Formats: sequence, C-alpha cells, structure tokens
Amino acid sequence: MKDKLFDFHGAKFTIKVLSSETNGTYTILDIMHPPNIGPALHIHPKGSETFYIVDGDYEFILDGKSVTVKPGDVIFVPEGVPHRFIVGYKGGHALVISPPELEFYFFKVNYLPRARFHMKQNQV
Repeated sequence: MKDKLFDFHGAKFTIKVLSSETNGTYTILDIMHPPNIGPALHIHPKGSETFYIVDGDYEFILDGKSVTVKPGDVIFVPEGVPHRFIVGYKGGHALVISPPELEFYFFKVNYLPRARFHMKQNQV
C-alpha cells in the first residue's frame, strides 16, 4: 500500500507515511487532483489535517469561510472543524498530513466502485 499509486475517484493518491510509522498519530498522502473536484463538507474527529499546496489553486471552505490557496501555501484544518475544498480549473497537487488511519479509508474505498461494477456484470 505504501508508495503505491492508486486512483480515488479521479485523484491520484500515493501514501508516503503510514499511521503505523507515526505511532498512530498521522499519515502523509501525496495527491494529484484533477480539475474542478473536491470532497463534500466533512470533519475529522480523530485529528487535524494540513495541506501543503505543491501546484494548482484550491478554494477551501473552512468553518464556513472561503480561503483561496496557491502553490507554496499551507492550510491547517483543526480537528472537528467542517471543511471542504474544490480544485482549480488546472488541477492541483497537494501533500496532506491527515488524521491517523485515513490512508486505509482511501485505499479500501478505492476498490468499492470497481467491485460493485463487477458484481453487477456477473449478475447479468
């Protein structure tokens, strides 16, 4: 799983540091985002999240406030604070320090749509 590139709904994820390597305190993800995408409003109950923007423009909604970030910027999302983001029209690249064990969520969910598709194909 570590350092293996995988697709998560169009974004290219690479897990750089596993939670198990940080005594369960955080994980580090390297993410290439396609243009004009982003997650729904959500919170992280197990820890904060920090984004370092390598390339592209992002608009974050952080606790109801809009923040625009560009390459070289860092945005910190405290634990439990509602947030979402949308990637600019050219796409983007971010290094993300995420709450512990989030890497397993992305890695596992990555395979669900394909598994459902194959199940439907086999049922026909």
